[in-house]
Amino acid sequence: MLAAAVAFVGAIARQDGVPRWRTVWAEDGALFGQCPLIDPNPASCLLMPYDGWLHFVPRSLAWIAASLPLDAFSYVVTALAALVLATCAFLVARAVAEASGSSIAGAAAGVALALVYPAGAEVAGNITNLAWVLFVAATTVLACGVVGRRLGRLDVVLVLATLSSTPFGFLLVAILAIELRMGAGAAGGRALLGVAVAASVAQLAMAFVSPRNELPNATVTLLSPVGWFFELYFRGPFGGRGPVPGWAVGVGATVVVGFLLWRALHAVRPAADSEPVSEWAPLAAVVLLGVATAAVFGASTYLNRHDAARYDYVLAAGLTIGFVLAVAFALPRTRGVVVIAKRDVSAQLVGVGVVAIALGVAFATTFRVTTPASRGPSYPGALREAAIACDGGATVARVTISPLPAGSVTTIWTMRVPCSRL
Repeated sequence: MLAAAVAFVGAIARQDGVPRWRTVWAEDGALFGQCPLIDPNPASCLLMPYDGWLHFVPRSLAWIAASLPLDAFSYVVTALAALVLATCAFLVARAVAEASGSSIAGAAAGVALALVYPAGAEVAGNITNLAWVLFVAATTVLACGVVGRRLGRLDVVLVLATLSSTPFGFLLVAILAIELRMGAGAAGGRALLGVAVAASVAQLAMAFVSPRNELPNATVTLLSPVGWFFELYFRGPFGGRGPVPGWAVGVGATVVVGFLLWRALHAVRPAADSEPVSEWAPLAAVVLLGVATAAVFGASTYLNRHDAARYDYVLAAGLTIGFVLAVAFALPRTRGVVVIAKRDVSAQLVGVGVVAIALGVAFATTFRVTTPASRGPSYPGALREAAIACDGGATVARVTISPLPAGSVTTIWTMRVPCSRL
């Protein structure tokens, strides 16, 4: 619940300048919100592809916002995006806590989903980028299943929502298949795997038949994502700001994963007809999370020919959550391992506690973020200004939304609103 509350506040309060709830982000208005406003059959908007794939969750939320009074559109869209993020943070926190046995690790992982720097810079607080949040959350929940943690009903809903809103569902299919192979899949796992395969095939087919956005005219090689990966790896999830060095997360995760590998290799071997060594399960969970998020980062940056905060988010959040999960798995949770203030406590409590405090300091000192939408425009004012055209006899008003043109970017984003709705 703490993770959910922090995530909700983080989604609406991190943007400086014009508040997040008074701005409408690009596709939130010009695409997802505008479609149900001007389409004679708004239901058709739900299954309309954009940039090569289906965005069922963002389009559903936009339909809700567009059905309410339009002077509240920016507030409703922001609140709905924050609610989805908070729900994802709750599910990530619960999954990590149950898989690792540490509620502190769960809270830290859930908070990290919302407070890594790229979340504040572009992802959190708008519905356009919810696909990235859903993917990291669903990957984390499924990765925790490798150690035997069973999926709950809300976890299944999260996986299905992700499959309906991302082209990378085949990575979730791979994790589900590995779980079933290891014997860690939940009841109904084969049915969920079948649905995941069908949804992934549909998304991939959509990528071949629907148009994509115009790509930047930039030369990108297969090594370009590798360079961007290491740049983010050493810059860290805090945007290179604050007193906590960002490289500590990536380096720390690498060291702890190395320890998990060493422990798995030196575990007592079972008989040939017995169950596999359980020490491999924690390592597999962390590695699957890391590989899946790194793969999405690499594919997104390469196929779109540039690096951006929304692609950085997947890697930064996955790296941070993986670090917390690895630390919780690596340290023993039996009380009596460490003595502090004459009390026996577990090494896991101490280690995870130190990591959680460090992340808390980092997130608190980098909370406020200047985003492309910080300059506005303020949606309520822009809506009133656009409504003047309706007084002159126009049937549609064009509302200017964020981000405003800056530097070499000259794109002006607008949302067309029927005058009959004003």
